Amino acid sequence: MFADSEELDLFKTDTVKSMLEFKWDSYALFHHKFNFLMHCSYILLMMFYTYFIYMIPCNEATHRGLTIALGVSMLYPLTYCLIQVYIDGVKEYFSDTSNYLNILYNLLNITNIVLQFTHGPRYVLTLMVLTVIIIVFVAKTFLFMRIF
Repeated sequence: MFADSEELDLFKTDTVKSMLEFKWDSYALFHHKFNFLMHCSYILLMMFYTYFIYMIPCNEATHRGLTIALGVSMLYPLTYCLIQVYIDGVKEYFSDTSNYLNILYNLLNITNIVLQFTHGPRYVLTLMVLTVIIIVFVAKTFLFMRIF
């Protein structure tokens, strides 16, 4: 109803403001905080991973364990993204430009995990993918900051 309205003054009414505040407090705030928490958790895991793989020499078992942990931590954002594509439809999902960043985030992280297992952490393409992942992390973090 409100999404299709061109009457901007409608959003200045007390009734609409209180309804939007109620919906934000009841539903959206928790949802966005949880997504942000998952994002921060993945960033911390990636920092931990980078430190133990690139700064301190580690054995193959540690590398595999940390790579598996990265893969498991990617399940939530990947699942969330796929559910959104299913619910919204492909055309509607890609009408929002921030969703391109989400797809890029998921594809880069999957690529990183595959490269880590197949070629190892010192492979040039693996390092390039990690560099781009860090840039995407920063961009996604700014998107979350915009919400709060």
